[in-house]
Amino acid sequence: MEPASIGAASGVINLAKGPLGWIKKKLARRKPLHISVEHVIADSWCVTSQLSNLTSEIPADIDPQTIHAALIKEGAADYKETRLRLHLLNKCYDNISIRDIRVVRTAKSEAHYGTFVKYPGGGESRIPFIVYSLDEPRSSIKEEVDYFDTNTVSLSPGEVFNFQMQCKTFHFYCEWHIQVRYRVNGQSKVAEVFNDSEPFRTSGAPANEFISRKIWVWFHSDPARRGLQDEADVHNNWGEN
Repeated sequence: MEPASIGAASGVINLAKGPLGWIKKKLARRKPLHISVEHVIADSWCVTSQLSNLTSEIPADIDPQTIHAALIKEGAADYKETRLRLHLLNKCYDNISIRDIRVVRTAKSEAHYGTFVKYPGGGESRIPFIVYSLDEPRSSIKEEVDYFDTNTVSLSPGEVFNFQMQCKTFHFYCEWHIQVRYRVNGQSKVAEVFNDSEPFRTSGAPANEFISRKIWVWFHSDPARRGLQDEADVHNNWGEN
């Protein structure tokens, strides 16, 4: 198990004022904390699928972030690690105290062994790191010590706070989502975060080799030879531009 990253940055957004302010205030009380999530991908990244010969109709010339999102939507899982950025916005008129952030693993099975897909790649500020081990019976959260044992996150009205997270598994296929526990106006609340209503998916290395290995080719001069290609074909034709 290795560190997962949760990163932080903050700012303030003005809450609505004027004739419709009381309506927005009433709605904010129902859902005081707005949470959005996005995948953070590196220059080079990998996903896996249980399908033994994965094919895709995704256009070859779109940006890597969109390609990654489309593969995940088609059922692929991040290989060994999933990196996310959580955006927390206090939409109410009271302070919100973030008490804990947890990973809830809802499925665990053998790692994907069907298809391995690699997208080859062509300075960040210090952020706190939290580790989520999806391999353990109960997901654990660590920095050097438990993050929320020594840190307090409090959001003023209109304040935005960003967490960067990293979840890893080396041995299993896992499905999971995030729970954010917080207090507002004297009440404890729990917000659950999913990947567009679906669980996040992360898969480690299989016990044996993958049945097939593919590369997402973006670098070939011939558009017909871009997109999802067999790894062996790419290597055999590496010198052909």
